[in-house]
Amino acid sequence: MKINICPICVIVSGIWLILSAGVAWGYLASEQFMIPIAILMGGSVVGIAYQGEKKFIWASTHSLIWKIIIIFSGMPAAYLFVINLSKPLVVTEFILLIIIAYFFFIKRLKQPGGLHTISQIEKQMEQCC
Repeated sequence: MKINICPICVIVSGIWLILSAGVAWGYLASEQFMIPIAILMGGSVVGIAYQGEKKFIWASTHSLIWKIIIIFSGMPAAYLFVINLSKPLVVTEFILLIIIAYFFFIKRLKQPGGLHTISQIEKQMEQCC
C-alpha cells in the first residue's frame, strides 16, 4: 500500500474541517467563518472531481460526465453541510474525508498470484526449456 496524498487537498480540507469544528464547538463566530468554510468546501468538491478523473478508469474515459456528477451533487451537499453545521456533522465530515482519502490517495499494490500470473509463468517455462 502506497500513500500519495495531494498536499493542497490536505491543506484545503484541513482548514475547512478545523474552521467547521471551531464554529460547531462555539470557538469561532459563525458569521465570520461560514463564507470561508463554504468556499473551501466547494474547492474540495472541485478537487474530488479532478482527482477522480485522474484516479478511476471510468472517470478518465467519461471525464465530463464524472465532473458533472461530482460537482452537481457535491456542491449542494457542501451547502447543506455549511448551513446545518453541528458537532455530529463535523464528525461525519471527518469520517467522509477519511473514506474519500482512502479511495483517492492510497494506491493498492498488486499482489502476485492469480490465474494471469500462473499462465505467464507457464509460458515463460515453455519458452525457456
